[in-house]
Amino acid sequence: MEKIEKHRLGLPSMRLLHDIPSKRLVVKFISRRHTIAASEFYGEFLDTCRDIGITRFDLGSTGSGWHENNGRAKEPIDAIRPKDTRHYLADKPTMVIEVGSLENLDQLHCEVRHWLSQYNNEVKLVFLLAIGRDNQRLLVEKWQMHQDQPAKVQEFKIYPVDCDL
Repeated sequence: MEKIEKHRLGLPSMRLLHDIPSKRLVVKFISRRHTIAASEFYGEFLDTCRDIGITRFDLGSTGSGWHENNGRAKEPIDAIRPKDTRHYLADKPTMVIEVGSLENLDQLHCEVRHWLSQYNNEVKLVFLLAIGRDNQRLLVEKWQMHQDQPAKVQEFKIYPVDCDL
């Protein structure tokens, strides 16, 4: 992992998935609109938490650092952990934010399932933001485990009236 980190300095923003057994490295370049969407969503999430009495001292961002398990290393766009039970940055997050293109929704769903099923139930919640290439469509999905399976439990769509999602 250190070797990869050293060589990616100076390149555009990206997230990596390293499948160690198959020796595959998946590079996902992150556009500015994806980074902005994640940042805005994270801010809204924290505002909502504050409204119900959860402060920034209760939650901590794990950022987009590596999380390894079962021979795979993966980076989210952002992730959150409760500070009272997960004290270290290396701790697995409780909530993950994934952002990608609406046109790659099947791949994004695979990533969501990975987060929920591969970390010993430490990841409890995944928010998926899928943005259309035209920047006019946004799909937000909330996923969590349901009956021992990753399941989409809520979604909403934002798009112009005359546009199909």
